Amino acid sequence: MPVIERQAREIREELFAEVNFHSTYEPKRCIRIQRWKSIRYFDDCERPVLVNYGDGDNKNLWLDHDWESPTVVREELYYLLYDPNENRNLANEKTAAEPAARAALEDMRARLDRWMRDTHDPLAHPAAARRAGVEPG
Repeated sequence: MPVIERQAREIREELFAEVNFHSTYEPKRCIRIQRWKSIRYFDDCERPVLVNYGDGDNKNLWLDHDWESPTVVREELYYLLYDPNENRNLANEKTAAEPAARAALEDMRARLDRWMRDTHDPLAHPAAARRAGVEPG
């Protein structure tokens, strides 16, 4: 209510999201703060998991434009103030060398790791998740 009643701009500094399964196993975690967003992928798939996307006109359009070929990146970082459409991944080797991007990447990693530990996320310990019978699809 404080946000709705304009008594506060936000309730929390961080917003977390997670995906484990859609049609098949494709685990990823996300953290977003006011100006930054980071996504980390935890499976070993090197290409998009096509079965996780519904069969329809959008998927056909993407496939017609070689969507299944690019390698899936393991980590993404976006500076949302200047890149609200998330076009420039700052977690790649070239841009992660920039001091602001490097500091943000380390901060976002630490926040996500802490949240995963605090919520007992099995992906915080991938070996434990595999022992429990959860394997990449």
